[in-house]
Amino acid sequence: MEVVPSRSYRLDVRPYPINPEDVKRTLAYLRERHELYYLV
Repeated sequence: MEVVPSRSYRLDVRPYPINPEDVKRTLAYLRERHELYYLV
């Protein structure tokens, strides 16, 4: 058998601040261009 090296880095979740204006723009974009994915 051969040994296959695994990833040497850890995957972790890093929180970052979300700008409410960015959320508003994203939802408006989805509403206009991707009705199938817009489920709010």
